[in-house]
Amino acid sequence: MIVYVESNFLLEIAREQEQAADAEQILGLGEAGNISLRVPTFALCEPFSTLTYKQMERQRFVAAAAPLLTDVRRAQPDQSVAENLAAVTKAVVAIGGRETDRLTQAVARMLRCCRVLPLTPETAAEAEQASDAFGLSPQDALVYASVFVDLPTDGSVPRKIFVSRDRQLLGSVTSVLASRGCDSVYSFKDALARIRSVVGSP
Repeated sequence: MIVYVESNFLLEIAREQEQAADAEQILGLGEAGNISLRVPTFALCEPFSTLTYKQMERQRFVAAAAPLLTDVRRAQPDQSVAENLAAVTKAVVAIGGRETDRLTQAVARMLRCCRVLPLTPETAAEAEQASDAFGLSPQDALVYASVFVDLPTDGSVPRKIFVSRDRQLLGSVTSVLASRGCDSVYSFKDALARIRSVVGSP
C-alpha cells in the first residue's frame, strides 16, 4: 500500500497537534516497512519555513507585551502578575525551539524510510498545468504534481491514498487522483484506519 503525505503531516508531528498520534503511527508503519510512505521533496522543506513564520509571530507578541510587563512590574501589588506574564512570554518563545527539534527528528526519520519524490522537469510541467487548471498555489501545485507523476498506473499497487489536512488542495484534485486509483483522505485518523484495514496491526 502506498501512502502519500505532505507538509502538514510533518507539522502535525512537530507541533503535536490533535492528530499527531495518528501521524506518528503512520510514520511508524512506514519505518516498519508495512506501507510505502512517500513524500514530495518540497514537503520536507516547507515545514521549516512555516515554523519560522510561527516563531516570528510569537516574537512579535513578546515584543508587544514587553512594555506592559515593564509597567506591571512597577506596581508592588502586581508583582505576582508580572512574574506570571514573564513566565508566559518566556514559554511562548521556547515553543519554537521544541517544535523545530521535533520537526528535525521527524524529517530525519522520514528520510530513512520514505521514498522522497524528486522535483523533475515532468513534475514542474505538471505543477504549472495544475496551477492553471485548479487555481492551486505554486506550493500546492508542486505537492499535487509530485504525487500525480509518481502514481503507478499499471495496477501493481491496488491501494493508494494521499492524506492531507489541506481540504482546499484535496478538494481540487480528488477526482483526478481517483482516476489513477488514488483515494484522498482528509485526516490522519481516517488514513490510519484505512491503512489498518489493509495491512492490519503489527
